[in-house]
Amino acid sequence: MRLVDAASIEGFFKSLFRRFSRYPAFVVSGTPYVGSDFSRVDRLIAESLDAQRAGA
Repeated sequence: MRLVDAASIEGFFKSLFRRFSRYPAFVVSGTPYVGSDFSRVDRLIAESLDAQRAGA
């Protein structure tokens, strides 16, 4: 897991690359999500972890 602040230079370029124009924005295992429904982000993370465990 990696957290990048959108206000940093790295975050600015990542936002340009991913074409995010609104915040908060998240990318979990390649799946983008923009919004403040953090329970949805929790579900995306849980699904990603489950998929990684199943593949291992």
